[in-house]
Amino acid sequence: MLPDVLNDRQQDNWEPLLAIAECAGSAWLDRANQVALKLSTSDKSASISNELLADIQEVFESKRASKISTADLINALTEDTEKSWATYNRGKPLSPKQLANKLRDYGVCSKTIRLGYETIKGYELNQFSDAFDRYLSPATSLLSVTTSQTNTSNDLSVVDRKPVTVTDPSKRNTGNEENVTDRKNVTVTQNQNATPKPAPALACDAVTDRTPPASKSIRI
Repeated sequence: MLPDVLNDRQQDNWEPLLAIAECAGSAWLDRANQVALKLSTSDKSASISNELLADIQEVFESKRASKISTADLINALTEDTEKSWATYNRGKPLSPKQLANKLRDYGVCSKTIRLGYETIKGYELNQFSDAFDRYLSPATSLLSVTTSQTNTSNDLSVVDRKPVTVTDPSKRNTGNEENVTDRKNVTVTQNQNATPKPAPALACDAVTDRTPPASKSIRI
C-alpha cells in the first residue's frame, strides 16, 4: 500500500523501494513509509517556497520597483492564472498570512513602508537580496555580458614615439647615421566615462610590448 499523501510521480519513484521493504517485514515497511513521507513532503515544501521566491523576484523586476505593498504583491502573484497562487488557498488566492509564513522561512518579514503619501505594510527589494542569492539560480541570459572588448579611439590607443636608429651599410663607418622615427599618432588614453565591466581574463586580447631593435653597425 503506497501512502496516499504522495502524488502519482512520487509513488512511482518510491514503489520499488517500498516493495523491497515489504518483503523485509512490516517493521521495515513502516520505516520506509516514514522516510518516503518525510523526504517527499520536505522537497515539495522547499520547491513551492522557492517558486514563490522566484515569482516575487519577477514581480519586482517587471514593475522595476524597490518596494511594494503586500496587497499589490499578492495581486501581481495571483493575476497569472497558470501559476498556483490564484488557487493556493483552497481554491482562493494566496492570503497575506500564507505569504508571510512562507517568507518567514527566508528571514523576510513585512514592514511599514511609505508609498507616495500612504503608509502601508509591504516589502522592500533589499529584504530579499540574501534569499535571492542563496536559493535562486542565476539568470540564464545576461543582457550586458561582454565576451570580447575591441579597442577604439575612444577607449584605448597606443603611442609609439621611440626613435629607432638605423645605420646605412653603404656609409662604410663614416659615422653618419640616419634616424628613423615612428610617429604613428596613437595615444594611450583611458576613457574616464567608460564603466568598468568584469570580463574573463581569457576573453581579453593580449597586448605585447615591443622593444625597439638595438642599433647595429655592419662593417664591409
